Amino acid sequence: MAHDESKLRFVPAEPPEPTGDSLRFDRRRSMRSPAEGEGVAACQSVGGMKGGRVVPIRVLDASSGGAGLATDDAIGVGTPMTIVIRTPSPRVRTGVVVRCEGLGRGYRVGLAFATARVA
Repeated sequence: MAHDESKLRFVPAEPPEPTGDSLRFDRRRSMRSPAEGEGVAACQSVGGMKGGRVVPIRVLDASSGGAGLATDDAIGVGTPMTIVIRTPSPRVRTGVVVRCEGLGRGYRVGLAFATARVA
């Protein structure tokens, strides 16, 4: 089947690869708001990645879909994580790390919350 080149249209190239350590599909769907809180994150081991540890965290921002966290340790993208926020009010959330970037002396970790599914 021959193509009429006069009817072809050009589409933009694929977006550039993400910089730093982040997942390609990391797209915020909810507005993030500054947040406060301190607690710990339990990181699970995945496919040979360093995990299976508990690290202290500080909450930087949050939305209904995820949170920005500060930590002293780098945490691999794709790592399942459960966070326990002790202050200002106790909360527990689970999710997966979608971003990990240097932040001064530590790291900024983007956590996408797991969504509950109703049967």
